[in-house]
Amino acid sequence: DEQLDRLIRMVSDMLDVTRIKKGKLDLIYSDVELSSAMREMITRIPGEKTELRLHLNESVVIACDLFRLEQVIMNLINN
Repeated sequence: DEQLDRLIRMVSDMLDVTRIKKGKLDLIYSDVELSSAMREMITRIPGEKTELRLHLNESVVIACDLFRLEQVIMNLINN
């Protein structure tokens, strides 16, 4: 199951690259409280990954596509 999930993510990433090159990647912006979003993402990382700690001194709200932000963060962590 883990390998299948990884393969699906890789194919999805390749499709996204194609969409970006063609200027057809749709982004859905919303206001996101960054520390809450990051904490949520960290909880979904499998337990065997290196220990991660998040230190944010203040609440920061950004306008972003939360799905794409999560995609970028998870790619950084997994790589």
